Amino acid sequence: AYRLPVVEFVDLTSRDWQPLAWPKKPRTVDASQLKKWLSQVYPPGVMERVDRTTKRVFSITSVSGSLSLSPATPDATSRYAVASGRIRLGDSGGDGFGFEGDLDLVLTYAKDSPEVQTVRGVFRGIYPRFDRVRQSTRSIPLQAVFESRPR
Repeated sequence: AYRLPVVEFVDLTSRDWQPLAWPKKPRTVDASQLKKWLSQVYPPGVMERVDRTTKRVFSITSVSGSLSLSPATPDATSRYAVASGRIRLGDSGGDGFGFEGDLDLVLTYAKDSPEVQTVRGVFRGIYPRFDRVRQSTRSIPLQAVFESRPR
């Protein structure tokens, strides 16, 4: 199940996009402000991270880290910015479990507007999977790709 692609759709409002508004100069973005869509980064079929009482799969409840957001070279029709940084995702298990990775995004803006038009990016991290039989932890590569529809 770890190798199967999973597609998640997240409906974002203008407010959700605000942290990534056009950067006139380089600045830092708190990754927790992007929790609505970063919380979808979780391996498929991970049944060892469930509540033993309710049998419900734990969900991502915390996102931490920071991204550097910097303007990039524009072209004739659009402006661009790049956001990158290391983030940590933690789940609702209450035991401090989490995993980390690098997030890299390319954002597109109209020439005359600070609003993000599109985002494309990738998360590359390691998911620590505990093997109950062997009583050891395996490091499973985890990759997520982000792509928005034009706004």
